[in-house]
Amino acid sequence: MRLITRMLVFAALVSCQACTSGAESSLSSLEQSLLDKRYDQFQPAAKAAAAKGDAEALFLLGKAYALGLGVAQDLELGRSYYEKAEALGYVRAIHNLGVMDLDEKQHESAIRRFELALEKGLQMPTLLNLGYANKPPDGGNIYAARALMAQSQKSAGYFTRAFEISGDAEAAALAGRMYVRAFDYARFAVSAGQLEDKELPVHRARAVEWLEKGMKLGSANASTNYGALLFMEKDFAGSRAALERGAKANNAVAHQYLGMLDERDGGDALQSAVAHYEQALALGHEPAREDASRVLHAILKDEEDLDVLLQGIKRLQALQGDGGHDYEFRELVKRYNWLGLKASDQQRGRTVPDLPIFLKACELAKKYDPKGHHEFHRGSHWALRSLGGSTSISFMFQGDIDRAGCATLAKPLPPAVREILNSGGMTFLTFATSSLLLDWEVHGKRVYLVPRRLEDQIEIPR
Repeated sequence: MRLITRMLVFAALVSCQACTSGAESSLSSLEQSLLDKRYDQFQPAAKAAAAKGDAEALFLLGKAYALGLGVAQDLELGRSYYEKAEALGYVRAIHNLGVMDLDEKQHESAIRRFELALEKGLQMPTLLNLGYANKPPDGGNIYAARALMAQSQKSAGYFTRAFEISGDAEAAALAGRMYVRAFDYARFAVSAGQLEDKELPVHRARAVEWLEKGMKLGSANASTNYGALLFMEKDFAGSRAALERGAKANNAVAHQYLGMLDERDGGDALQSAVAHYEQALALGHEPAREDASRVLHAILKDEEDLDVLLQGIKRLQALQGDGGHDYEFRELVKRYNWLGLKASDQQRGRTVPDLPIFLKACELAKKYDPKGHHEFHRGSHWALRSLGGSTSISFMFQGDIDRAGCATLAKPLPPAVREILNSGGMTFLTFATSSLLLDWEVHGKRVYLVPRRLEDQIEIPR
């Protein structure tokens, strides 16, 4: 059984290949030239020093190629320079190789290098990266819950040490985030009989303690994760207050949770839910795309205002991008086109007179089958249907296109057809894989159902 852990925000990994560290009290002239982007001076000087076995020069050349500073980025060449500096015991090279290992998901190698860098005195940002390297993957098996809890606590421990050194709000937020994870796994461990229920308050209190430290220092990530904690505990008012602080700082996950809260409230709040999901997506939170589309479809499902529908369709197009449109979207577009045609008919202000109504749809193959689908040729089967209007009727009229290329009925249609047309409904012919919208015309003492113009033919919504 896989575990589902709560959605939490994690600050970006602090690789700091480009950072200086506290290991040196001042920058060398060589490193200063790299930082100042005086690459024409840096490259020859660094290569000359590296040829003599200068560890710093080898490290700086590794950084230049790994990050593309003044040269084309070349990770392999950057790694080779770092490894030469590492062989000379240069601590910053050891750390940056750990970062590269972590980027490549080589966690064991990354942790080994970070621990060595820490032993050699490079505390920051090594402690932060040890926190990242030791965090457990999302999910996991319920029977491993206790081990995952311990791993989360180990990760949090590195972040707490980083906070004690730096006093940085994000270090506290990261510690809080991992203690929340530990609390989640502790709850699963209780369910699996691996932990006693009485231990849960201790785990929760530790998570809250570190989240509050981050919040006091202004961390939007801490506020967001505190809001996520309260959300799962169904303290929705407290959750919203914390999440709104995160959202003010453009935290994507905060917007995602606020969307979930608004969606839970329903009604008019659904508009706000979509706006939050859209904002979360704009800030890079990809799961919000599906949520925004789903709620927007629910809002528009029964909407008949053409302007509102059009704006909604445009928003859905932006959400779905170039990845193709789903069935619901296509049906929404069909309904928009249908309502637009219906509105156009109403503007014409016509009323079907009290005359017999006949079906006479001719020249179908000539005028309405331009793509050669052979739907409207002799022998093609058709059925007469209606959509909209104040009367609901299931037509039992069907037949085949005759020798003249027409769909006709010898007998007049029932009075209900007039009621449908006069109350805003329409009639159409259905074929095997397509349909043909009909209009009406008066000729003498008869009303005929005839095909609409080709440019007025639209797909019929379901």
